[in-house]
Amino acid sequence: MILETTYNKRETILQINQLVGKPYTLMQRLRMGGIGSRRMGISQVSPEYTHYLKAGHYITHANIELRPEGILIHFRFKLESYAWPMPYADLQISTSPELTFTSGGKFIVFKDGMKVNGSFIERMMSHLATAKK
Repeated sequence: MILETTYNKRETILQINQLVGKPYTLMQRLRMGGIGSRRMGISQVSPEYTHYLKAGHYITHANIELRPEGILIHFRFKLESYAWPMPYADLQISTSPELTFTSGGKFIVFKDGMKVNGSFIERMMSHLATAKK
């Protein structure tokens, strides 16, 4: 499910925190070496979410934020911000040939993910492996 995060609505924040956990503290972020990825170009999404890519002249990019119990994929569509929470319990990651995230039967594909964010993806994979144990 994709949630609008343009305005900090309490219900949306609570819903995200329930799905993927509360954000890391500043000290935790520093110890981890950062919790966010660089911007990556989106090449494909599930059919239910294709209207976010049909923005005409808008270039669709996204970045990933690590959370204790999952990840958040942040992107903008026109003038609004959105987040797609993906809990580690449902998350599957494929790195060949493109970087693909699948959760709850829906997917997103990044065309330049591994090239731009290789070390971040490796760190995320280790979080995913420890979370699924």
